[in-house]
Amino acid sequence: MAEALCMYIKEDRPFLGICLVLRLLFEQSEENGLGEIKGLGLIPGVVGRFDSYSGIKVPHIGWNALKSDANRDWISSTCNYGDNFIASVQRGNVHAVQFHPEKSGDVGLSILRRYLDSSAPSTIKGRVGKLPGNLYSLVGVHSGNKVQKNENKAK
Repeated sequence: MAEALCMYIKEDRPFLGICLVLRLLFEQSEENGLGEIKGLGLIPGVVGRFDSYSGIKVPHIGWNALKSDANRDWISSTCNYGDNFIASVQRGNVHAVQFHPEKSGDVGLSILRRYLDSSAPSTIKGRVGKLPGNLYSLVGVHSGNKVQKNENKAK
């Protein structure tokens, strides 16, 4: 199945990954209780866990400020929750988000609508720099993972 998925993505066919699927696109991920799990390696980098000594609450359900920098390779938005992390990735027809848009009210539905309908508005209404309170966290809600695009293991 992994081989078929990699081939599908490399063909730049429409693809939307949610939560765990975003982490699987990277080279490796630290998963709760399982240690380091090899990813598909389509995106360079390692998914690391949030530092348990930082005092941040995991799992985190809520909202954070969101920064978008669409000009960077793969990374389409980042967020900060004690540390900066990748909230979404996109290249060509391949999209993945670290949160659950299907559980995120009107904002999440507009994200899904925009993905399914390329003619939908490309902006999401809300306060500048902030996401509405009903948007699920851009953190791996169940595992407390954060995504950082680099060759070194995230701390």
